[in-house]
Amino acid sequence: MIWAAGVGLQLSVNRNRHTFWETLHRIMVVVGLKGYYMKIGLAILSTFLFAACSKTSNSPTSSQDVSFSSQVQPIFTSSCALSGCHSGSNPTGGQDLSAGKAYNNIVSKASTEVPGYFRVKPFSSDSSYLYMKITGDSRITGVRMPNGGAPLSQSNIQTIKNWIDEGAQNN
Repeated sequence: MIWAAGVGLQLSVNRNRHTFWETLHRIMVVVGLKGYYMKIGLAILSTFLFAACSKTSNSPTSSQDVSFSSQVQPIFTSSCALSGCHSGSNPTGGQDLSAGKAYNNIVSKASTEVPGYFRVKPFSSDSSYLYMKITGDSRITGVRMPNGGAPLSQSNIQTIKNWIDEGAQNN
């Protein structure tokens, strides 16, 4: 039920008495809008109604969030933060992926190989250089990571992708 403009005009949308547009039109009549202003009012009101009823959400906080500390860092620790690679006093590319250092070295930090990209751009795995490197994307410089080892499993790649697309949270 919709109560419009506090005048007690009751419209039943759910009982097929009025279509959505008829209901909006009746609301505009009650409010006193006519002609051109009614069309503008209908457009604005329908935009707000559609936006309010949207079922999609870009919220990075959901029960499905990938945990950096318990899911992503273990991948880096076992596959990347190895001696002579991305750990120690002189990590490759200045990118230390060891525990306690990885997050601050990758999230929203410019890539040293291709400065036009961030190593990890929150909410955008396709624009994150780290994701490009582990998938062997054609936009990378150098080789697919991990260098000299087997590529990460699809499951590990998907975990990293999901983490980035969920906002690359430090959780």
